[in-house]
Amino acid sequence: MVKVEIKKPYDSSITLTDGYAIIERFGMDSVIEYGPEKRQDISLDKIKSVSYKDADETDGYLKIISTDNQSVSVPFSDQSLNDDMNNISTILKKSIKPEPVETDSNNNESSEKVFCYKCGKKIDKNVVFCPYCGTEQNHPSSNKSPSITNNDNSIDDQEKINPNSSAWIALVAVGWVVFAVSIIPAFSWLQFVSFILGIVIQNAFPSHKGAGMAIWIASAAIFGISFMFGFLTAL
Repeated sequence: MVKVEIKKPYDSSITLTDGYAIIERFGMDSVIEYGPEKRQDISLDKIKSVSYKDADETDGYLKIISTDNQSVSVPFSDQSLNDDMNNISTILKKSIKPEPVETDSNNNESSEKVFCYKCGKKIDKNVVFCPYCGTEQNHPSSNKSPSITNNDNSIDDQEKINPNSSAWIALVAVGWVVFAVSIIPAFSWLQFVSFILGIVIQNAFPSHKGAGMAIWIASAAIFGISFMFGFLTAL
């Protein structure tokens, strides 16, 4: 038998014994928060999921959901209970039975289920594209294990064939040319153009926003200097 008694935020306890998780609550505050059901017995054979969080600056909790959709939450504030509550969480998680493998009625063969790495929906292991979000699934071959290197190479290849990958370079070049011309007094109005180009580059290409910021900051600085010089000259 494993039992943990909790005093804060509510007077309660959780006990693991004889194949059951028994949650008991005491006091008016607990009844107001969780209802009049002061004791809940959940069979370890019927546990569907267990979630756990240590107590820190905020309350910790242990949440249990059974296969019949019974939900039990056990909050605790005392950080000294972290180890005991984590131990109970580990025991409960070990009692969770894996879901049965579904059978494909067309060929009577077992169809193993996996989760889409992007949307998280349960899909057949052998599908190429997720039927929910359309994302291609990267299934490892029998003689090659998946690796981060393979994913990085795929990303690099996509960047190489991306037609917009060099567009920011052209815009930055135009921005600096316009900025250089705007220094000439007769073309000072181009300072506004280079300023706007810098803002556009910063917003359109977040990974190269520094280049855009450099242009509009330089344009703003030159405009400020020109304005102050004109103001002092007028005096």
